[in-house]
Amino acid sequence: MNLDVDQKIVGDMPLELINNLLSSIDEEDWYAGDYRQRVGNMSDCNSIPIYHTPLCASGRCDMEPIRSIRKEKMYNKFFPLVEPILEELRKYYEFRQYSCFMARLHPGGIIGEHIDRGSFLELCHRVHVPLKSNSKIRYVIDGKSYYWEPGKIYEFNNTKMHGVYNESDEHRIHLVVNLYNLTDEQLEKD
Repeated sequence: MNLDVDQKIVGDMPLELINNLLSSIDEEDWYAGDYRQRVGNMSDCNSIPIYHTPLCASGRCDMEPIRSIRKEKMYNKFFPLVEPILEELRKYYEFRQYSCFMARLHPGGIIGEHIDRGSFLELCHRVHVPLKSNSKIRYVIDGKSYYWEPGKIYEFNNTKMHGVYNESDEHRIHLVVNLYNLTDEQLEKD
């Protein structure tokens, strides 16, 4: 979403909710449905799609991916832990639709700088809930560096050039949520 700032702290996320989600992840979960890793600059990442669409990963980022958001393989395991996080997000946002996944950036990994394009990525509030991070992980948005810490909720302007640099020896893990407040008429357009 085109915000008037590069990024902002939206609010706080209870650490108990973060820890519950983080502690439930098994290593094999990162490989159960990781289609995002095959997308362009995501080769240093693994993902756990929870409620998402494979269409945007295939290059289709128009309205169709929003209409095709679905329960992914890991939905039953993780949705009960994500649901309270969504309820926390409702304190800050009105939304009718959403998509979500967890993303893990490898130690020393990079998500190359890019701009998100297409309705699926431009019409949402792109929200990050850091689950595991440290100060050696930099988010670069429009040439400026930021550190996003667990316990906070961040939204950023994904229509600006952005990327992530993990200069640590630990994985960075985030819950990424796209929040949409689209009408039925908007969803019917294409």
